[in-house]
Amino acid sequence: MLAIQLLKASISPYGRCNRTGLLHVTSALIAAQVLLSVLLWLAGSPTHGAFGLSFNAVLIWAGFCATAKRLHDIGLSAWWIPVFFASLILWSFIQTFLLFMLIGPSILDIFHPMFWLSIAGILTPVLAVTIWLHYAPSDPQPNSYGLSPGANGFSASSRPPVWQDTPSLNA
Repeated sequence: MLAIQLLKASISPYGRCNRTGLLHVTSALIAAQVLLSVLLWLAGSPTHGAFGLSFNAVLIWAGFCATAKRLHDIGLSAWWIPVFFASLILWSFIQTFLLFMLIGPSILDIFHPMFWLSIAGILTPVLAVTIWLHYAPSDPQPNSYGLSPGANGFSASSRPPVWQDTPSLNA
């Protein structure tokens, strides 16, 4: 039964997902990624081949859906996801540019210790938002994104997608 709920949670970004549901989806996505990597390694296929990239695209979509549902459970819009990634790209550029100006081109050398410090600086906001997403308290009441999640950690959307709310132009 949980497998069906995980599959439903991975397909659509509508509805809500509490901490328990997010933990289930996260665990399933990590397990699927590890399993795929092991199977591709045993088969002698590259993980960056067409099949591996296609499978990773499916996992990215499932992660997006789970994150959107978790944001909905907190009472926030899923539009915060592209805002976060745009901010992360800007932060990465600014940090790399400043380190390049202060330290020089050696910051781009993978064997330079500051290279790994800059990678850690780029990934720190990702880790912080991930921890916050897992620990932020749920909205206990039904909100505009759906009913409160049940014991399994998921709920269905109480409203249709936006494109179904708009009146027809032919009416």
